[in-house]
Amino acid sequence: MRNNVRRLVRGTLAVSGLVSALALTGAGTAAADTIESKVPVAIDGPVAALAILLGVGGMVAGLWRHRRRVVQQAREQAAEAAAAIVDPTPAPTQV
Repeated sequence: MRNNVRRLVRGTLAVSGLVSALALTGAGTAAADTIESKVPVAIDGPVAALAILLGVGGMVAGLWRHRRRVVQQAREQAAEAAAAIVDPTPAPTQV
């Protein structure tokens, strides 16, 4: 059975690189247009940073939780397999 983690990592890196490149090229054109805001304080930076931190934190917590669940299932399966092993020595027979 092949390990699909390498393929998943490559795909994720490719998509994130593409999104980053598109965001950077779009940022130049967006900077050319100025939009006047009625909000006196720029909240975009702190709000965006907080959203990113919450998103990454949630993703890490979800991956950690998934890993713990997989490890627990593997331990349970190993315990069941160990309990299912039958002693190969025959039982003594009485005559």
